[in-house]
Amino acid sequence: MISHIIITDITDHLPCFTTVNDHELLLKGYRYVSKRIINDENREKFANRIEKVKYVLPFHLHNPHEDDLQIIYENYFDHIRRIYNDCFPIITKKVHNKTYSKPWITPDILKLIHKKDSLYCKKKKYNTQTNKKNYKTAKKEVEKAINNEKQFYYKTIMNKESRNIKNYWNAIRLIINKKEKSADCDSALIPLL
Repeated sequence: MISHIIITDITDHLPCFTTVNDHELLLKGYRYVSKRIINDENREKFANRIEKVKYVLPFHLHNPHEDDLQIIYENYFDHIRRIYNDCFPIITKKVHNKTYSKPWITPDILKLIHKKDSLYCKKKKYNTQTNKKNYKTAKKEVEKAINNEKQFYYKTIMNKESRNIKNYWNAIRLIINKKEKSADCDSALIPLL
């Protein structure tokens, strides 16, 4: 068990936490997300691998030792699928549910937040006017970026749902963070005096 103090500006005090090395504990608030890594480098790798085997692939189609068309088809696409899975691997990442509760937090905003946090640490360690000024500037930059992305996110939702009145009102409820009330018989009763 290890204890730490986090140097951050999220509250007026420094948060403390303890790490427990027990794999049996169920971590609440986390989930595993799987996705493929698709980028220009992997696309080029895939194109090169297909280029190398493009003369081998027709062999699957014209294999004289195999008469079953289904097996020929499966062999052909299994070969391509293996290359695809190798070039575009699926990675599984543990993320906190809060990451998905604020979809307007983009990777660029996360970079700005990390920059602001590092400037905060620097300000706490070396309390100079320059460090204070740099931190305040970074903090304002983060707030502005979050507000801009949040507005863009909600405008996009409203534009997307503008044709369906029910979804439009659901989007409004989402924006104002209002939960739908269920019809409860007990709350509808008027007390008699």
